[in-house]
Amino acid sequence: MCSPLSKQHQEKFEDMLSQQADALCKQAQALHVSSQALAANGDIKQPNSIDHWIDFLYQCNDDASFQIRRKLEGIAAAQQQIELGLYGLCSDCESPITLERLLQEPSQQRCGICEAKFNQLSASSKRVWL
Repeated sequence: MCSPLSKQHQEKFEDMLSQQADALCKQAQALHVSSQALAANGDIKQPNSIDHWIDFLYQCNDDASFQIRRKLEGIAAAQQQIELGLYGLCSDCESPITLERLLQEPSQQRCGICEAKFNQLSASSKRVWL
């Protein structure tokens, strides 16, 4: 199955995802350490790459790092879907994700129906049974 989006829409979303990723990488850098300090620790990845910051943020235990990391992971997944020609398709049911949903959140992975099911399952799995 191929992406349901036109080439123009896909390019627009690629740009949006790239801009979001750049902003989040800068936030990660500002929250924690300079890229020179990370390079001094022997990190060989590009200091501003998404993978670099995802790996680094896994080592941090604060809420801000967790939120940035989750957003970067979503962007990385969306960028991978673009490369595979699957961007704009639900990761669960493979139905097209509406343009409106993607405009609201370009890294969206699920259609509205599957997102609701996912949220319901996530909420029920977090219940604490006493």
